[in-house]
Amino acid sequence: MRPGIGFDGGRHHRAKLGFVLLAMDQTIESDMARLAPPGVGVHFSRAPMPNQVTAGNLAAMVDALGAHRVVVATRTSTR
Repeated sequence: MRPGIGFDGGRHHRAKLGFVLLAMDQTIESDMARLAPPGVGVHFSRAPMPNQVTAGNLAAMVDALGAHRVVVATRTSTR
């Protein structure tokens, strides 16, 4: 970095939270965005879900959930 040039911590300098939601969930995104403190990023991914919840449908979702996970890299700082 050149002398005299500085950068702030970015929009999500404190933390990044990732959620995997069922496709039909309608409330958590707005709730989490509202509740997140300044400097905390909230990220979402949606997993498909059949309209009818059964043990068989839930068991079938297990393998598919891996494709919808949200991976948030941690940022290291030398400050």
